[in-house]
Amino acid sequence: MRSVNIYMVENIVQTAVALGIILLLLRLLKLRDPACRRQFLLLPLIVPLLGPPIYYLFVPNRQEMPVLAIDKLLDVEEILFSLPYAQYVSLFIALGVMSVIALLLVKGAISLAVLSYLPRQYPSLMPGEYPRLDAILDPLVQKMKVVRPQVVVSDNLLGCGVIGLGRPYLLMHPALFDLSDLELESVLTHELAHIKRRDAWLQFALLTFRNVLFFNPFVHKLCRKIAREEEMACDQLALSLGQNPLPYAESLVKVWHLSGSERKGAFKVGVAAEGSLGLKERVLSVLNVNPSSTNRGGWLVAAAAGTLATSLFFLC
Repeated sequence: MRSVNIYMVENIVQTAVALGIILLLLRLLKLRDPACRRQFLLLPLIVPLLGPPIYYLFVPNRQEMPVLAIDKLLDVEEILFSLPYAQYVSLFIALGVMSVIALLLVKGAISLAVLSYLPRQYPSLMPGEYPRLDAILDPLVQKMKVVRPQVVVSDNLLGCGVIGLGRPYLLMHPALFDLSDLELESVLTHELAHIKRRDAWLQFALLTFRNVLFFNPFVHKLCRKIAREEEMACDQLALSLGQNPLPYAESLVKVWHLSGSERKGAFKVGVAAEGSLGLKERVLSVLNVNPSSTNRGGWLVAAAAGTLATSLFFLC
């Protein structure tokens, strides 16, 4: 129990401190590129996870973190061992903690299994079955130099989204074919941008983080923010490829409105699964940001990682 308490307190406090430092840096640097902001937001997830083992590996006599005083607020050992049959109570709690962790890992595995099974539940479209779709999709695939996804169309799929760690699947609702050619091209360009950026692997990593570090509320917040930056990064990539901002923004709104026709058991993908605040943020970003002005700062991310690791070593 002592080890569990220490790890939980260390991870939560380090993540909170790291998140505060990164948010301050983002505000000071005024970075506009969502892809770069996403890299910055990954640091408060990765550094607190990998930092402590590295600290203790290279500095084995490192003094315990001052923040471990907070651990006394969560430490129930003294109470447990004052109870009758204390050893059995402690054993049951330890088994309970292990059971919760196992259940969450199983939940994550089930989520991945569902995502893998979902596209196979419905038949993929054959080439030529939707000539209008082929006429828009095939040139985009060649232009963006990505693997052509298997297209799945079903009334039970609200919105439009790409899933799959290996072969990509494009899930679509039939109502998308009511969009104009320009709007449908905007939607498809965004989804192909996810394939080009290999975002499925990031989504898998975020799902893993949320299940392994289930006890850390800051991890859940970070995963949501990173997913939002990921969507905005794909928007910017689509605009950089020549998409018109106004039809692009209109397509986001129209696809989001598909969620209003939700039936019980329908599966939301893409922008249809976002809340209204997320949609508003993306639309404003598309209409107000010039994609040519986005800035990348790989060296800034590396410098921030070093600063963060050093700060956590001495502050936490």
